[in-house]
Amino acid sequence: MLGLVTALVLAAEPSGVRWERVDVLSEDPGLWLSQEAPRLGVDALTPAVRFLTQVKVVWSTPVQGLGFGVSVESQSLVYEYPLLQQANVSLSMGMQTRLLLPRGALLGVAWRAGPVRVGLSLSVFSEATWSRVNYSYWTALPTVGLGFGRSPEPSEP
Repeated sequence: MLGLVTALVLAAEPSGVRWERVDVLSEDPGLWLSQEAPRLGVDALTPAVRFLTQVKVVWSTPVQGLGFGVSVESQSLVYEYPLLQQANVSLSMGMQTRLLLPRGALLGVAWRAGPVRVGLSLSVFSEATWSRVNYSYWTALPTVGLGFGRSPEPSEP
């Protein structure tokens, strides 16, 4: 599934979709820091594997500020609206999916310095899966994201 999405995005590159960055610490859903990092001293293998599954590749779209990200763990569609352009701070809001099943949303702020992006968000998501589509249990979690890639395009005046 991930390979198919990646192939479609790369094939669409000339139409305005392009690689933007790699989030080495993803805000979506943001479980690694709270659930896996504390276990590193006890069992390093499981947190290391889960770290790799949350690394997200992000592409920008022809719509200014709209991007989508794909990792093994989740997919997201996020819009970033400039709040303080001189300080490179933006409001980020988006939808999260697991294997393209909608499962939550995130809202936060992002700061960019050249190719570096740091995000602080509130991630709200359900435990719904395709085999158990149940939206009765929700988790709200503060998250941190760290990404590296292209410098953002200058916004239109």
